[in-house]
Amino acid sequence: MYSGWGVYLPYSMKDITIVNNAIGGRSARSFTDEGRFKSLISAVVSGDYVIIEFGHNDGGSLSPTDNGRTACGGAGSETCVSPTGAIVQTYPTYLTVRTTIGLSFNSQRRLESIIPFPTN
Repeated sequence: MYSGWGVYLPYSMKDITIVNNAIGGRSARSFTDEGRFKSLISAVVSGDYVIIEFGHNDGGSLSPTDNGRTACGGAGSETCVSPTGAIVQTYPTYLTVRTTIGLSFNSQRRLESIIPFPTN
C-alpha cells in the first residue's frame, strides 16, 4: 500500500490521474537502492508531472550500524563506505542524478525537501 501525502492529491486534483509511488520509511538512498527510481523513470512519459519529496528519513549516521537510509555527508559528489561495504552518495547527488535521468522524458519535475541542501 502506498503512503505519504500523495494519497490526498486525488481529493483536490480532479480529472487528473494520480500515481502515488511513495513507500513509508524510504529515503533518497533506499529509494535508489531498491530500484524505485528506475521503476518511476520507466513509467514517466512526456508531459507527466513528477513530484518527489525526501528529507525526514535521510538523516542518521553510517556508523556503527547502517540503517540503509542515511546518505553520505556533503554537498557534491563525495562518497562514503557504509559498515556493510556499500558505496553511499550524498543526499543532493541521490536527488539530482535521478531527476536528471528524467530530463530525457520531457516531464515536469519538482523536488521537495524538508532538509535544506548543504552548501559546504
